[in-house]
Amino acid sequence: MGASNVSMQALLAEVLRSGASDLHLSVGFPPAFRLDG
Repeated sequence: MGASNVSMQALLAEVLRSGASDLHLSVGFPPAFRLDG
């Protein structure tokens, strides 16, 4: 699995933009947002 160059700032901006309540980060998995949960 390749490394990602997404910044924390970009992830948090997407959380705010989408209205997500949670941002899940785990080694080896892509970032996941919780929507309507």
